[in-house]
Amino acid sequence: MSFLRSNVERSLRGVILLLAVGLSMWIIIFAYSGEFIPRQQHANIVLGLGLSVYYFNNAHTLLQRDTLELRERISLGVSLAFAVAILALTAYVHLNYYRWLESGRLLVYTDLDLLIGIGIITVVIDATFRKYGTILGLVILFVIGYGYFGQYFPGVLGHSGLTVEQIIRRQTINLTGIYGFLLQVGATWIAIFIIFAGLVEGHRGFDFILDLGERLAKRSKNAVVQTAVVSSMIMGTMMGSSASNVATTGSFTIPLMKDRGVPPKLAGAIESVASTGGQILPPIMGTAAFIMADIINVPFAEIAIAGLVPAALFYLSVVLSIHFIMVKKDIIGSSGIEFEESEESVTSRRELAITGIQYVVPLAVLVYVLMIQQVSPMAAGISSIGALLVTRFVFLTPQRQTKQFVTDTVDGLEKGGKNLAPFMAILASLGIVINIITVTGLAQRIATQLIAISGGQLLVFLVLAMIVSLLFGLGMPTPAAYVLVATILAPELVSLGVPQLSAHLFVFYFALLSAITPPVALAVAIACNISHTDFLATTKQALVIGGVAFIIPYIFVFNDEIIFLSVSETVPTLLILVVAIWMLTSAIVGHNGLGRISPVERGIGVFVFGLLAFQASLLTITLGLGIFLVATIAVQKREQIL
Repeated sequence: MSFLRSNVERSLRGVILLLAVGLSMWIIIFAYSGEFIPRQQHANIVLGLGLSVYYFNNAHTLLQRDTLELRERISLGVSLAFAVAILALTAYVHLNYYRWLESGRLLVYTDLDLLIGIGIITVVIDATFRKYGTILGLVILFVIGYGYFGQYFPGVLGHSGLTVEQIIRRQTINLTGIYGFLLQVGATWIAIFIIFAGLVEGHRGFDFILDLGERLAKRSKNAVVQTAVVSSMIMGTMMGSSASNVATTGSFTIPLMKDRGVPPKLAGAIESVASTGGQILPPIMGTAAFIMADIINVPFAEIAIAGLVPAALFYLSVVLSIHFIMVKKDIIGSSGIEFEESEESVTSRRELAITGIQYVVPLAVLVYVLMIQQVSPMAAGISSIGALLVTRFVFLTPQRQTKQFVTDTVDGLEKGGKNLAPFMAILASLGIVINIITVTGLAQRIATQLIAISGGQLLVFLVLAMIVSLLFGLGMPTPAAYVLVATILAPELVSLGVPQLSAHLFVFYFALLSAITPPVALAVAIACNISHTDFLATTKQALVIGGVAFIIPYIFVFNDEIIFLSVSETVPTLLILVVAIWMLTSAIVGHNGLGRISPVERGIGVFVFGLLAFQASLLTITLGLGIFLVATIAVQKREQIL
């Protein structure tokens, strides 16, 4: 029996490797060739291969357990059945693609088409439940139920209702819903960067980031936390998931911070905020930004450039918050400099630098082609992958490690395929949600009600949009939360005079920040599991560290020169905002890096922040800077007396 089980495990492992590498190679070929088949047809292939990889991998994981309970045996059987089924279902769609394209919208289809549609919807929703949890799965089912039982909903929620046949047809046969723009963006722009991230991981790039962080962290307590922030944000921009990033980098950074004397709840809070912030960091910005580019029909480079200053302000606020907290708690001195002698030799540092070039070059290529040349994301992804493989080959060949290069490349392609696989399920599920919300008119009705409640006042509507975005994002992956709120809220923000890009970035930020917002705060919850701390205490600390981040979206709505960059306007505004954020961060923490500040001084800090961030003029800037200097000198003298 054990021999048979071992053979089955090995066979499954081979199938997973073949499918995952095949999926990655297909995406690379599609990107390199210039899209030789329609995007929808390509997306269908990626959906089929991806979900098959996911289910086979799930079955393989279950088989590795010593004993299986009845529920696990059922799950194993379902996983194997769905892995095969989705390949057959998507093969049918591929072969009948042009028939569906030509006749589906004309209501010409067969009973078999409907059965195929039911099968695809079932597999997609099941994969979403398994990978992304009950909350998101129930949201998908609720929306489908809402589409069917619409006539029973009261007031603004009511609609005439859709038949089962209409729901199936709109999600599959019409090549909308599941096969809408979300799946197409996922199978192209997002997929190529997930493959790139998988290759970086396979070629030890993430290991290098963590190793570099560990070496820097040996120097001081301040260095360890700031290194945790930097490494988490860098990895977060490629991983595109706050929760996954916390689970990956947090398993290294949180114990390291605790070993250096950082309190566990502070360590967990730092990691959760930094991992969340990685998704607003250009050039990749996680995955939701690619969806944004498609929704508003602008080059992705425009979004990445627009995100530069807000990301810098976010990082500044987090760094200042952490520094002020650590000085306030006497973890480090006010200078923050507590260097220890490093035992690392010059040779070791040189080797580390040479190793780092392998990963810096592809990143530099990515920044250049994506943000300066402003090529398409597909072309940028191919260029980055090519740069990574060339630099690694050049590095390994002189060491006669060509075999290692091949092994790492295959491993990276497999990781990329595995990482992409479940993501296709959530995009397909969100396609169902967006289709039903659009068809029933729910998005427009909710937005109209919010406009009525706000009385057409922009600030009031912004606050309502923030609340709705945070609520929609609770327990949800960022792309899911963003798509929902962007569909409902962003058009109304535009109607109130907010530029389209600013409107989408506004709801994107709050959909993202739901990861550290109670009562769910998914990123914090995962960090607590690693740091072994109380959830509420860690969440409170995370909100202190990330508090300014909740104000940054308001800043760029009312100061659009930090979104639409120009030297003459952006640079002066940025310098003023640096001081403003210093004041607000000090007020939130209760310390300005030199000493504790009283409640009155904290109130003054908030007032000065408001002047500088939202009422900037020569008079208010002079007044604000004057108050800032006087307050700083006063606190410094008080600390000297004490």
